[in-house]
Amino acid sequence: MMTNMTPVRENSMDMPDAIAALKNQLSSNLNSPDPSFWSNLSDEIGKELKAYQAREDEFYANICWVLKSVCEIRGRFVRSISAIKDGDFFDAWCELERVEISLIGLWRNPFLDVDEFEVPDLLELIQAWQKTYPYKLFISPEFLHKAVQCGICSADVTPWERCEHEPGVVYCGVYCHHVVIDAELVSISIVPDPVQKYSAIHTRKDESGEEIDIFDYDTVRFVAERVASPFDRIQINWTKAFHPHELFSDRKKDGPCPCESGRMYADCCWQQQGVLRPHMQVLFEKEFIGDLSNAEVVGYGDKSGTATLTRAATSDRQLN
Repeated sequence: MMTNMTPVRENSMDMPDAIAALKNQLSSNLNSPDPSFWSNLSDEIGKELKAYQAREDEFYANICWVLKSVCEIRGRFVRSISAIKDGDFFDAWCELERVEISLIGLWRNPFLDVDEFEVPDLLELIQAWQKTYPYKLFISPEFLHKAVQCGICSADVTPWERCEHEPGVVYCGVYCHHVVIDAELVSISIVPDPVQKYSAIHTRKDESGEEIDIFDYDTVRFVAERVASPFDRIQINWTKAFHPHELFSDRKKDGPCPCESGRMYADCCWQQQGVLRPHMQVLFEKEFIGDLSNAEVVGYGDKSGTATLTRAATSDRQLN
């Protein structure tokens, strides 16, 4: 049953007044940085959603689901950027992952035009923030699912039988997913490109046995300190650039080259203008705030305040 996937292009005049008013309030405040605004509006839409579910009106229940999902997604995104600014980097990373998953679910159920709510733009913005992070490796567990049920009707899901509900599809304002009742861990792998990004390898135990974060988050912090609003768009590109030799003054010429080529420093980058290392380029599409310490302005675009910034991160732990 994939009929729910058919896009709906409803004019607000064709909607009930309450839904039209809520939709207009949402559309007019898409870039609100106030998390309470999003939670309050979500609650109001939730009341309408429950009312249409009680009437078994699937059409308008699904419309309400879209509006409520947009509120929850944008509110969660605002909180994730706030967490970054507070230095809670891993918590923010997990929150960004939840937002990304929810956006994909919304995109797959376009009962309203997702472009109207800037869903593609927000997905690109999340992926840009993820690029500022130093995480490179992730734990990927493999499970054997022994018992699975439908999240809507609780019917058993097996290779031989299943209900009519498809996971990832919304039915009368409820997102369908499969619930794993019983599972067995089969294996654990370490991968660079996981299905889900929650299991980033980012801690180790110190001498006292306490978990400590192994990364510096200078690149994440650098961007966060310069965006005025959570929804200010940025572009992140990683390349390589020569970093000044003085940044590696503690390295011996007869030791490994800091570029990690495996060659001796004296026979590798020492003979170049610097050490060839990963290099992050940031494009702020709106006027940024703060100073440009540890950054170099390499060009301006047509819009006032638009600059391409390059920052040479100096932490080996961050760049590995």
